[in-house]
Amino acid sequence: MRSRSNSGVRLDYYHRIVYRTILRHQDAVTGLLPASPDNHHAWVRDNLYSILAVWGLSMAYKKNADLDEDRAKTYELEQSCVKLMRGLLTCMMQQKDKVEKFKQTQAPIDSLHAKYSSKTGLPVVRDDEWGHLQIDATSLFLLVLAQMTASGLQIIFNLDEVSFIQNLVFYIESAYCVPDYGIWERGDKTNHGLPELNASSIGLAKAALEAMNELDLFGARGGPASVIHVLADEAQKCQAVLQSMLPRESNSKEVDSSLLAVDPSRLYYEPWELKVFEKIECEWPLFFCYFILDYCFQGDEEAVKEYSETLEELLVTTDDGLRLVPEIYSVPAEKVELEYQDPGSQDRVAVGKLPFMWAQSLYIMGRLLQDKFLACGELDPLNRRLGSEKKPDVVVQVVVLAEDGSIQSKLQALDIHVQTISEVAPIEAVIKSLDSLGVRVVMLVSSPQVNCTLFKTESLHSLLSL
Repeated sequence: MRSRSNSGVRLDYYHRIVYRTILRHQDAVTGLLPASPDNHHAWVRDNLYSILAVWGLSMAYKKNADLDEDRAKTYELEQSCVKLMRGLLTCMMQQKDKVEKFKQTQAPIDSLHAKYSSKTGLPVVRDDEWGHLQIDATSLFLLVLAQMTASGLQIIFNLDEVSFIQNLVFYIESAYCVPDYGIWERGDKTNHGLPELNASSIGLAKAALEAMNELDLFGARGGPASVIHVLADEAQKCQAVLQSMLPRESNSKEVDSSLLAVDPSRLYYEPWELKVFEKIECEWPLFFCYFILDYCFQGDEEAVKEYSETLEELLVTTDDGLRLVPEIYSVPAEKVELEYQDPGSQDRVAVGKLPFMWAQSLYIMGRLLQDKFLACGELDPLNRRLGSEKKPDVVVQVVVLAEDGSIQSKLQALDIHVQTISEVAPIEAVIKSLDSLGVRVVMLVSSPQVNCTLFKTESLHSLLSL
C-alpha cells in the first residue's frame, strides 16, 4: 500500500475540518447550509462564503492528488459546491416574479429574500418582516457563480436558467442608485431599518457585473445563447458612485466592520440601546480572515504572518486538534462595569457559534494559500485581482464614416476602407438586440427597457441577423 505524502496528510486534515465544520451540516435535499443545527434559516451570503472553502479544497485535491481516493474526494467536494449553488439558484428562481417586478419598482418589498429554509428552500419570513433588499448578497452569488464556472464547474444546466441569471444581472445593475439594507441587514446607522446606498453593495455589484460580462455559463460546451451580456455603462456608473463614496460606507456610516448582537424579538435597536453598547462592542475574528486573504493576494508575506499569528491566538482548539474560529469575543457580563471604567482592561471570551461557518471557511482558504496548496490565480480564474493594478492610459478611438458613396470611393482609392452612414446598422438595431436579452416566455421574465443615447463606455456590436 502506498504511503501518504506530507501534502496528502495535510490535505486530509483540512478535509476533516471542512467536513466537521461545514459539509456535515449541508442539507441532503436542498444543498443549503443552515445558520446552526437548531436554526434552519439559510442566509444567501453566509452560504456563499461558507462554500468557498469547499471549492478551494477541491482544487487543492485536484492538484495534489496522491491516490484514487483523493480524486474521489475532489469530485465529492466539487459536487457539494454545485449542489449548494443550485440550491440557492432554485430558491431564487421560485421568486422569479419578484425579480421581474423589482426591475420596474426597485422597491424593498419586491426584492429577493435574503434567507430561505435550508430544509425546503422556501421563504422563512414575510416580505415585510426582514430587510431583504441586500444587493451585495445577490451580487456575491453572481460573482461566485462566475468564478466557479470559470474554474470548470458546471452549475447552470439549461437556457431557462441562463435567462434567469441574465435577469439577475438586470436586478443588480442599478445598485449605484438603489438604497439597500447592506451586508449587516440593518440599513442606516440608527438601526431603524432605513435603507441607504452602501459602498460595499455597490462595489460587489460592480465586481459581479464585470465578472459576468461575456461569460459562457455552459463553459466549454456553450454557444452564443448561453453567454451573459452586461451593459458596460451600468458597471461604469457603479464605479463612479463607488469612487465618490469611498472611504465612507454610506451617508450614516463612516466605517463599517462589525455586527451587533441580534435581539430575536425585533429587528432593530433604539438609540439609547446603542449607547449601552458603546466601547464594549463585540469583536469579530472574521475580519482578520479578510486581512489574511487580502495580503495573500497582495503578496505581502510579512503582513500575512502578522495577522495569522494574531488570528491563531483567537482560535479554539477541540479535543481532537481541530482549530475553530469563534463567532465573536465579548466582555463577560460581570466585568462590563470594569470595562466601562477602564476600556481594554478586561479579557473578552469567545461566545456565539463555534465555529462561525463564514469565518471558518475564510480561515481555511487562507491556510490553503499559506501552505501553497493553492495559488491566488486558482481562486480567481477570471483575474479579478488584476483590476486594481495600474493600467495604461485610455486610448480614444474614433470611427470614420463616409457621408456617401462618392466619398467612400475616393477614400478607397487611398486604401482607406470605410462604410457609409447608410451601411451602418441604426441604433434601433442595437436596441432590438438588447431587448431580447433575458427574455423567456415560459418563465414570464423579460428584458429591461434600454435607452440607447450617448454611452459613457462604447462596445462594438456584430449584428448577424435580426
